Amino acid sequence: MHGRPDRRRQQWYRHRNQRSRLGNPGDQRGEAPILEAVRTGKEYRNQEIVVSPSGRRAQSSASLLRDEAGSIVGAVAFLREQQSQQAPRKTPVFFSPRYQFDDIVGSSVAMQTAKDWAALASTCTSTVLILGDSGTGKELFANAIHHASTRSRGPFLAINCAAMPESLIESELFGYSDGSFTGARKGGQSGKFEMANGGTIFLDEIGEMSLGMQAKLLRVLQERTVSRIGSSTEINVDIRVIAATHCDLTRDVEIGRFREDLYYRLAVLEVLIPPLRERKQDIPALVQALIAKISGRLERAVVPIGADALQKLAGYSWPGNVREMENVLERALVRARGSSVLASDHIDLPTHSIRPNAASHREALPVEPAFPVRLRDVEKRVIAEALISCRGNIKRTAAQLGIARNTLYRKMQEFGLETSEPC
Repeated sequence: MHGRPDRRRQQWYRHRNQRSRLGNPGDQRGEAPILEAVRTGKEYRNQEIVVSPSGRRAQSSASLLRDEAGSIVGAVAFLREQQSQQAPRKTPVFFSPRYQFDDIVGSSVAMQTAKDWAALASTCTSTVLILGDSGTGKELFANAIHHASTRSRGPFLAINCAAMPESLIESELFGYSDGSFTGARKGGQSGKFEMANGGTIFLDEIGEMSLGMQAKLLRVLQERTVSRIGSSTEINVDIRVIAATHCDLTRDVEIGRFREDLYYRLAVLEVLIPPLRERKQDIPALVQALIAKISGRLERAVVPIGADALQKLAGYSWPGNVREMENVLERALVRARGSSVLASDHIDLPTHSIRPNAASHREALPVEPAFPVRLRDVEKRVIAEALISCRGNIKRTAAQLGIARNTLYRKMQEFGLETSEPC
């Protein structure tokens, strides 16, 4: 073939050019790169193009086809999907339930006092420390404080310091730079402090944080800057910190387990959430609210609860607080099969006592077991020692032993073991 492309081929190029709306991401004309290569005579390599109206992208390279006279007669394009390419980083968007103080069930004096203090905390930007037993709803209070504050339009991030391994918590909170360690994501990763910029970060179980991490958190509170792992660049952050714990931090400060300077930084405003056993008058309303919540989750109609069942629930000490009550009620609703919840048929409460005496474990255990040793004795000793090392915390003890909490409760009942209040 000699000369320039014939008229028909030129018309075909123009037609393709007019109907093509896919091309360079920033090309205002919308001309496909391969057509531009034919028009301009310039090949290209590894150019990012959009290959679908939905925004799907690929890497493209094009080579021109010429006839014997050297005239351009067409082009061939090669496309490679960006599967191995790092996706464009976008600003993270966080969605969290918007709880209000009215969503917190309880009209007892102790509960109303806690809500009043929380409402006061929402009017300022001071650091808040929420104290309360496990299962009392500390995150619910933190969420309500955030959404009632001027930061309600910003993100709310909740981090459980006890559930995160020590080796990961630093990278999760502070992020890391590119190539800072083996397996690090290309381009690095922003930490939760950066992600919470303009909003609130909730540090649950702050008492479980190591002393080293406490020092780094103290610096964030003082300087309002963070540095990613592997980087010396200081990044300014505008965050509000709400911390929570079920531990006695003042005691932990005395024994050197928690930094005194960090404690005073966190405890600017304190909100004490009462355990369920200290607000028995709230139980009827709380039961009704939980039944409605659980029924919605199970996609079942809300059923009434018998007076005998309500009386049985009110007479229990609830060491696991609201979380334990929700567990008991869900089991009861499943057993009820759409009928009224009755105490004798559907309410199943633990029969063991969770009123500790961790010291009694030490007294009951021999320093050296006598031989021959029974498997039952060994199992009892291991569980008792785990309870002591975890200071009576059922959740941590079960995790340390690698068993479910229900199994641990059953074994404690079987061996006659008691535990102290969670720290």
